[in-house]
Amino acid sequence: MVKFLKGRFKTRKRAAVAIILALAVPVGVAAYFLSQGVGNDPNGAFKTGSAPVVNVTITNDSAPTGAALLPGGAAQSEGVYVANPNNAQVQFTLHASLNTDGTGVYDGSTGAYVDGCKASWFTLTQTPSTGPFTLAANAAATQEITVSLALTETGSDQSACENLRPTFTVVAP
Repeated sequence: MVKFLKGRFKTRKRAAVAIILALAVPVGVAAYFLSQGVGNDPNGAFKTGSAPVVNVTITNDSAPTGAALLPGGAAQSEGVYVANPNNAQVQFTLHASLNTDGTGVYDGSTGAYVDGCKASWFTLTQTPSTGPFTLAANAAATQEITVSLALTETGSDQSACENLRPTFTVVAP
C-alpha cells in the first residue's frame, strides 16, 4: 500500500490528507443524516426523515357503555381521549385493536386470555376513522374517537365469551 501511495501521491503529506478525507467524509455524512432525524430515537423507535415522533397521552372511559355483550346484540362503546403535553401542535392518527394473544381475547375483568372466546367473533369499530387529528400545544384531554365493540353471532357455541369484558389498545403510530 505504501508503494501504491508513493506512486499516486508525490509527498507523504498528500497521502495523509487523502487518507484523512477518505475516513472523514463517511463520518460526516453519517453525522449529517443522524442529525436530520434518521436513526433511533431515545425510546427505541426507528424513525426516518425529519418527521418528529409524536408523543401524546391516550386514555379511555373507565367503563364501556351499553348492555353486556351478547352474540348478535348491541355494541359496547368507550370514548378515547387524547392530550398533547408538547409545546407545539401535533398531528397524529389513532388505531384501535382488540387485545388478543392470537388465540383468545383478553378479559379485563379477570386479567387473563380466554382461549375459547375468539377474536374473530368480535367487530371493533372506530368513529371517526383513524384521522389525522390535530391538537393544539399543551391541549388538555379531548375526546377524539369512540371505539365500539360487538360480538357477532356465528351459529356456534360462544358461551366462553359470556360475562367477558374484552379490552382494546389504541395507539398513535
